[in-house]
Amino acid sequence: MTANTRKMELRTVGDQRTPFAATLQQDGSAVNLTSMTVKFALDELDGTDVIAATDSGVTITDASAGEVQYTFSTSPPAGTYAAY
Repeated sequence: MTANTRKMELRTVGDQRTPFAATLQQDGSAVNLTSMTVKFALDELDGTDVIAATDSGVTITDASAGEVQYTFSTSPPAGTYAAY
């Protein structure tokens, strides 16, 4: 199953302390993440990987509500990206 969420978030270059948080939804309802593994990826808008899909740094903060967060280990350069 692939759940998508769309979210616009502005960040300061070099900000590695603020996790990227999201609520994963399917058909408008939160996805129950109990017993699931969530991966995070960050791409340039042309599809080039900035952060390849990984479960490292991903924390499920509320499984039944579909809430997750990703903590950056390095800061990507300034730009516009797609996170999924």
